[in-house]
Amino acid sequence: MPDDYRGPHIFKHRYIGLSEEDIRGEIDRLQGELYAMETALDFFSKDNKEIKEQLSETQQANEKLLKSLDTRVQNLQDSLDYGAPIKAQIDAATKDFTNKMDAALNAERIKRQERSMSALTKLVVLNTVLVLVAVGLVVYSIFFI
Repeated sequence: MPDDYRGPHIFKHRYIGLSEEDIRGEIDRLQGELYAMETALDFFSKDNKEIKEQLSETQQANEKLLKSLDTRVQNLQDSLDYGAPIKAQIDAATKDFTNKMDAALNAERIKRQERSMSALTKLVVLNTVLVLVAVGLVVYSIFFI
């Protein structure tokens, strides 16, 4: 059986002169190192497994993002009318943008007008109250003075 093994000999010259107790201690030390190596290997295999899972999840997320981007580009390409010239499409988009901006600005003007109208309404109410007070004073002065 010793002739079957063709690798390097495990016993170096330093093991030849050891006593049986020293050899047992050396075997215990080597078994401890082997156990530590197995523990480290298990630890790294668990970390490696977690890393592989994270890579897999990231790969799936990237694939979803790529598909989403592809569909958006496809939708953009579908929305462009290749039969019409680009200038006409730009003019239509500009007109649409201008209409939307005018609508937004008109909304601002309407809000300003509403504020102005509310201020005028308050002023008219105040003037009406003052006129009624003045009429009341005139009537009082006519009948009671």
